Amino acid sequence: KEVAALKAVPAMPAYVGDKARGEIPSGKVVLRKASEVFGLAGSVATAFNFDVPVWEWDGVHPDVPAIDEDYIFRGSSLLRMLYSLLANKRTYLWGDSGTGKTSLVEQVSARLNTPFLRMNFDSDVSRMDLVGRDTLTKDGDATVSKFVDGILPQMLSGPNFCCFDEVDFCRPDVAYVMQRLLEGDGLVITEDGGRVVKPHPMCRIFATGNTQGQGDDRGMYAGARVQSAAMLDRFGCWIHVDYLDPAERAELMRKRVPSLPVDALNKIAQYVTEHIEAFRDAKVMQPITPRGYVDLCEAVVMFTGVYPSSKDHMAFQEAMEMVVLDRATAQDRAVLTGIVSRICL
Repeated sequence: KEVAALKAVPAMPAYVGDKARGEIPSGKVVLRKASEVFGLAGSVATAFNFDVPVWEWDGVHPDVPAIDEDYIFRGSSLLRMLYSLLANKRTYLWGDSGTGKTSLVEQVSARLNTPFLRMNFDSDVSRMDLVGRDTLTKDGDATVSKFVDGILPQMLSGPNFCCFDEVDFCRPDVAYVMQRLLEGDGLVITEDGGRVVKPHPMCRIFATGNTQGQGDDRGMYAGARVQSAAMLDRFGCWIHVDYLDPAERAELMRKRVPSLPVDALNKIAQYVTEHIEAFRDAKVMQPITPRGYVDLCEAVVMFTGVYPSSKDHMAFQEAMEMVVLDRATAQDRAVLTGIVSRICL
């Protein structure tokens, strides 16, 4: 019903960019089928037979990310992302390191040709970083005080996908700055005379975290804080982003490194599966991400060409040492070496 109501609303007005600076082009929204936009086929495409807003720009928009043609969208996560877009719900994505939480937001943004702005939170982020501060500037011979906007007013000013990365590392008292914003009512800047910054109608808020904002109960993410229940309640859409399943990982490796022999791919895929299981069971503290195992595939291809065919096991060993083992702690290395020896050598 919400989607039907939203469809009945008149089309969004054109967005007028900053032509004075020549950086941000003007644009307009067009509606296209989600199945077409995200390249879905078969029975999955039937579930995505609804319209989504896609931006068309007069020029190249510097904040629109590049499309990763090899990115693998998973049905449930994508459906929730598009629901949050259409229904204007604040969205919290959580999951282990390397599961692709930020990449999901970025690639949805890329397919919709929508600007993507990202802010990484940590314990040093302050209220002034978020809302802005007074600064002294020269006006002729006089020195005057001028308020300079922080990252939040800049994010809200356009039709942006605003991604608050690692929001569970933010100090809870600082996170309260975003309470009104997360309700959809904009941002009040008391330091600038109580100015109210209204978000652009197509601006959407996303947050990512390794935890659900309840602190780290596994001892794997030092610095993750317990966040206010009041803040967490303002997120109306929650997405648990898990690691790709074995078939999806193998597909990604085939796409990214097509020259990798099948037997080598199978060995690496089995190693990655056991590495992830060891990480989930807290046997090792070092995760392995899609970036990591694609790097591993590329290294195996390179070193296989260097070593003679009779020494393929040495090529594997060299690649594993370079990409995985040499960055591991002594305890992690002992566990991971055992996996490497059993599967790859």
